[in-house]
Amino acid sequence: MSLNTIPINIRETYLMRDTILKNRGYKSYQEYLQSEHWKNTKIKAKKKGGYSTCEYCRSNKNIQLHHSRYTWIFTKYELREVSALCAKCHEAIHYLTNKTSITLEKGGEVMDHYFRGHHTRCLYEINRDHLEILNQHFEADTHG
Repeated sequence: MSLNTIPINIRETYLMRDTILKNRGYKSYQEYLQSEHWKNTKIKAKKKGGYSTCEYCRSNKNIQLHHSRYTWIFTKYELREVSALCAKCHEAIHYLTNKTSITLEKGGEVMDHYFRGHHTRCLYEINRDHLEILNQHFEADTHG
């Protein structure tokens, strides 16, 4: 997907991420995901605990780490913005944010609302259209 086709808020998030990575010598996010830094971050997450089940659906299958923001990337606080998601929820949050004008952080709030009916730190009113996008996404494939 081209950055020009991604809504402005998520596009700004990705541009910020890519600028940080470029300043660190990475040519792409994919290159970063293959780096020693990211491998070490995943090891730290597993040692810290709380990264063995999906934050949203509570599945323990196909767990991946997900950055909700990139503010703390390359700092000792990086894990503050990294959560464990199953592959389906990880795909869903990116599907939602790429289809709408919300950031990854707001996408997380919508995901939380979708699975639990609320979000304790909700910073904006949940848009029912966003919930419907998730509903359609999850109905397209059995989630479990």
